[in-house]
Amino acid sequence: MKKQIRFFVIVMVAVTTATSSYGAETLATDPLEIMDKSRPASGARGLVFVENSRGGASIGYIRYSHIPVFERDGSIKGKYWDWKKCDGWNDSNCPVKEGFALEGRVVLGTCIDSQELGCIDSFKVFNSFGAGKKLTYVGKAFAGAVDLPEAPNLGIPRSSSPPIYADEQGALFVVRAGFGISISGVSPTSYKLDVDVTQVIRTNNSSLTAPKVENPKENRTGLGIVYVNPAPSGCVVTDAGICYKAINPESENKYTVSVRVPRAVSGWLRGRVADANFDVANANDKSQLITVTAKSVKLPIAGGWVNYNDLPSGFIEKVWPSGGYDPSPSASYYLLADPSQGDRGLEEYSAWSPYLKEKALTTVSNWSFGTNLSGSDQSCLKVPGEISGFVASNASVYSSKPPQWDAATSSLTYKVAAPHLDESGNVNSGNYTLAMPLTSIKCLYGQSNLPPSATVSVVYGNEITTVATVSLKSDSGWVFFSANGFHFSAPSIVVKFNSSGSTPTPAASNSPVPVASSKPAIETAPIPTATPSSTPKPQAPVATKVIWCAKGNAKRKVTAVKPVCPKGFKKIADPLAR
Repeated sequence: MKKQIRFFVIVMVAVTTATSSYGAETLATDPLEIMDKSRPASGARGLVFVENSRGGASIGYIRYSHIPVFERDGSIKGKYWDWKKCDGWNDSNCPVKEGFALEGRVVLGTCIDSQELGCIDSFKVFNSFGAGKKLTYVGKAFAGAVDLPEAPNLGIPRSSSPPIYADEQGALFVVRAGFGISISGVSPTSYKLDVDVTQVIRTNNSSLTAPKVENPKENRTGLGIVYVNPAPSGCVVTDAGICYKAINPESENKYTVSVRVPRAVSGWLRGRVADANFDVANANDKSQLITVTAKSVKLPIAGGWVNYNDLPSGFIEKVWPSGGYDPSPSASYYLLADPSQGDRGLEEYSAWSPYLKEKALTTVSNWSFGTNLSGSDQSCLKVPGEISGFVASNASVYSSKPPQWDAATSSLTYKVAAPHLDESGNVNSGNYTLAMPLTSIKCLYGQSNLPPSATVSVVYGNEITTVATVSLKSDSGWVFFSANGFHFSAPSIVVKFNSSGSTPTPAASNSPVPVASSKPAIETAPIPTATPSSTPKPQAPVATKVIWCAKGNAKRKVTAVKPVCPKGFKKIADPLAR
């Protein structure tokens, strides 16, 4: 089985947070701090979905191991990963060859010249009135960081430490941008870009040591592991004796981040932002510049603790067969899961949600974006060397794959999931933004002209709610769609292109529009049985019909022999029409 890139880590050691002279009311909620403080003494398993969970390390690392043999179910046959630390991407003790993996983390610093392969080109902050703030570059988060040089032969940028900026009032901002890098055997370099912005305060903690790459043996297996010495939960980045903690800004900011990345970084971007605009341009002959301007979103965090005995036998091993986690019933640990791993995050959420219930662990403010681990199967949405589109949502977990195109209905479908309620018991409200190049939409739609409009709908199994109808307008060659105010659980979001005058409109049908959904969309209508008699006669199959009914923006499917719309609803032909 092909090696799977894993972007979650196990957390087993309790940590102590730094103190601050600031009032507790100014500090932002940290999901990991909640998990640490609520950790049962023994016999528990936990999970928390966190964006850019590895961004807290103030320096990168490089590691090397043989590639284990994977079974069909994802379990490992024989020896697990046995990682060792590498001094550089071209370390002779870590050769790129068949049967071995070279991977690690690159932390981008500010650009030092115009030809650099990857770096943070610029950062801007705008206040709630739209005025730009004057910023000063303070320096690296870890002031003593020694940069690892780029490796042009492998397409890997220089690794540094996250930059800290200050505005005229002394407010501090940290920009964490970096790559998860993986080279399996002699395959091309694989990139996972993560970028986020956080307003922070600087706090002192004399117990904090300087960030350092560690390479110990794992106690239970005796195999090598490589990591940057962990910072306390609550620290966005650290230096020796210093913890930068996230705060809740007094007013909402808008941020602009321009990141230079290798040309090989392509495909779809995904984000946790609102009111987004972005641009992609060539930076030099080997790099491109991705610029995102947007506001942050309120992100419900899915996660929590479950008693070991309340989980099915072998639960952890079945969900993560290649993880090698401690199977002891008395162990108490939690996993950090990446909510944007193609469909993997949705699979993990689906497995855990029955035990975590429909309530978020907490809600945080988040501004982030990055690339997907997987590309599109649609040729129109898969252009090598180019950014093909942008999807943003405040869902706890989402499919970071490009939306799925259904030619029969001229619609794009995208899956999201989140607890129905926030930590206070209020209904979570969702938002969604989709942007695509005009050329891709025309290619999908099968015409040279742009469709006149599109309808955005939210599908919950058998129920559809139309939340917005938007005009398709081109802005610098891109088209934007959005949906806001829908409730969560596990809906699918459908963007349907409405037909133009020159395009034939499909005939009305009583059959439901086929859309993907993470909930079953099958209803079984009762079939009447024959009344008992001394000479029963064979009964002919009873045909059932399906109709769609609407009441305002709510749509409902009715299946019966003689279907009738519920009181207050009216029969409609197309459930995806407004």
